[in-house]
Amino acid sequence: MLCFSEINLTLNKIKSTNRIGILAIWHTSFYAFLFMFLTSCSSIPSWVHKLPAGCEASKAHDLYGTWIRRQASIYGPYQEYIKDKVSYSSESIQIDESGFQLKHILALPKNDRYVVSTIIETGTFKRCERLLLLEPIERIEYEDIVFTDQHTRGFRFPNPSNIVRIEKGWPLLYFIDERNKSLIPYITYKFGKLYASGIFEGTQEPFDSHSLPFLATAERYGEKESPPHSYKKKK
Repeated sequence: MLCFSEINLTLNKIKSTNRIGILAIWHTSFYAFLFMFLTSCSSIPSWVHKLPAGCEASKAHDLYGTWIRRQASIYGPYQEYIKDKVSYSSESIQIDESGFQLKHILALPKNDRYVVSTIIETGTFKRCERLLLLEPIERIEYEDIVFTDQHTRGFRFPNPSNIVRIEKGWPLLYFIDERNKSLIPYITYKFGKLYASGIFEGTQEPFDSHSLPFLATAERYGEKESPPHSYKKKK
């Protein structure tokens, strides 16, 4: 029952902040929110938070750099009708010899302002062949209010300033898709929440990264745009 009440609360927020084109937005947004909330109520396999026992560390120099998860407005094709009420988001993973930084930013319109939520995780990583484990040491959540005139200046994410909470976060396993040059989390992780969907659905056994059903599932999730799932390396 908790999950369905959250669905109603989220949809009510969409209604109150977007009065123009609301019927069009409803059809685009409802199923995406329904999917995300229902899967968050399902079970999540424990092995997606670790590497297999006895797995020897591999070199990771080819992973150094910035990985970007492409984003689309939650309003889809109807965005052109509500240009003064557009959502913005940015998701990235930075990896170097010192560790990693994951940053998720979501800006949602509210009246004449934007509520900008930022999650920044920093920590260490381990690679084992085609598997990558990101282990957060610290996760900081921020929330800022931004006033902006989108028609003249466009939207720019602020430097996060108002800390909401500090915690550790979850270790998370990624599949290194060398053919498509992407990182794909085994389980959906967006804006600080885990959802029981992802490429683990195609695994024949824990830590599977080679079977044909798994590779087909990874290909499907790697191409998803709503919601986007994989991170592509920035050139």
